[in-house]
Amino acid sequence: EMCLPLPDQSDRRGWEWHYVKRLCHAEACTLSGQSAYVNSVQFSPDGRSLVSAGGGNPFFNNPGQEVIPGEAILWDAATESQVHVLRGHKHIVDQAIFSPDGKLLASAGYDTSLCVWETATGAQRWAVTNLSAPIASLAFSRDGARLLTQTGDSMIHLWDTTTGQAVHSFRGTHATLSPDDRFLAFCDPQGKHVTLAEVATGKTKLTLPDRAGILAFSPDGRLLASGHPNIQVRDLSNGTEIPVVSQRPASVLAFSPDGTYLVSLEDRHGLVVIRGVKSGQVLHHCSHDSPVQCLALSPNGRQLATTGRDRAIFIWELQSGQRSKVLHGHTHMILGLAFHPDGRSLASASMDGAVKLWDITRDPRGHLFAASPDGAGEQLCCLGLREGGQRLVTVNTTHRRLDEWDVTTGKSVRRSTLDLIDKHACPRGDAALSADGRFLAAPSRSDHKVVKVWDVATGKEVAAFHGHRAAVCAVALSADGRLAASADQQT
Repeated sequence: EMCLPLPDQSDRRGWEWHYVKRLCHAEACTLSGQSAYVNSVQFSPDGRSLVSAGGGNPFFNNPGQEVIPGEAILWDAATESQVHVLRGHKHIVDQAIFSPDGKLLASAGYDTSLCVWETATGAQRWAVTNLSAPIASLAFSRDGARLLTQTGDSMIHLWDTTTGQAVHSFRGTHATLSPDDRFLAFCDPQGKHVTLAEVATGKTKLTLPDRAGILAFSPDGRLLASGHPNIQVRDLSNGTEIPVVSQRPASVLAFSPDGTYLVSLEDRHGLVVIRGVKSGQVLHHCSHDSPVQCLALSPNGRQLATTGRDRAIFIWELQSGQRSKVLHGHTHMILGLAFHPDGRSLASASMDGAVKLWDITRDPRGHLFAASPDGAGEQLCCLGLREGGQRLVTVNTTHRRLDEWDVTTGKSVRRSTLDLIDKHACPRGDAALSADGRFLAAPSRSDHKVVKVWDVATGKEVAAFHGHRAAVCAVALSADGRLAASADQQT
């Protein structure tokens, strides 16, 4: 890509270059504009916008480096353009989230401030600048009336999103709101027990004797999962513990939207485990070649996206545990993933300073063309495109056949049997297609010393060249298709 032809130069790239590029860059588009790393990304509830958080100076701790303010950027997902650049923090911004109605944005970073913005105008509605420590996590309540923050010194606050005033404060970690906004669950700073507090009053409703490092409610709010020292699931309606097969702590816990699966990120190697909620049994393991950094569940509960230090995004089918897609495109480690509300698109945030949008319904490999019903033992000796790239031509030397495929549908549109040399005497380069895909030249099966030319569209022989004294081993056609060159095993 660094050697692309200039406007006055001829483009020597063929279909192979574009195919390989699609494998390496499967993204639908790239959004660039963050001043440094992109730490997180999220779609708005209606899917029309997305927000990225990052910027600043990631190397501020190095000698001679200084702290630089970061920013959150609001994007139009349809036009891929910036709507607002939100600046108000004095350090790197590492998270920004939408309110449930999409009218507000909350952002936090390495400084001790919390900012709330209006998405329509980009104006700051209110801000808190004197928190006791940087904010580690942010979450809006489902009704948008409260904003939950947790700071690095184990302080939890619930804020009124209209006034910007703290409504309740607690001492603890790993706070999470129940789906109905009635309860707040959190661990004590030592991780020895879990507290369930009423959001309306701030009073403690229940204390569970569970050690916990991470917490997650099921979608119906009936179950509470905890992740340390191993995974536990408790039924809050009766206080009983549901048996779960687990031997490792989890750093991330998430229920699928339908409550069928519990997904966890476990052990120092970043192993992703999928369990059945009813059975508590491990159903599938998902792993990368490097530790998994983050994950995201699709809104329909069918797919899981994971990414690691290998800069690749894996898409997994939750039911089968099979990896269905691998997406490449980022040049540095990926820090955040977010599904579009319709589940068809995925956004990623990376240390390369880019946000990439991916169409996960499209296979970046394109179509797989089946040479035969089972595809086993087939040998294709040449490929080419014709009709302006709308047709793919393949030569199958196993069955001495020419196939033509529709590149849009991946279906076969024409098949011709030719007098081709068989696969055992067919080395690489022994058959050639003209640049426009109209003609095929190859050694004859009946006489290996003869080169024959066929019309691809009709499958009819149009020429035969004699003169070799040994079997032909290589054939080539000129760019305009007017000349043919061939070589045998002696010359």
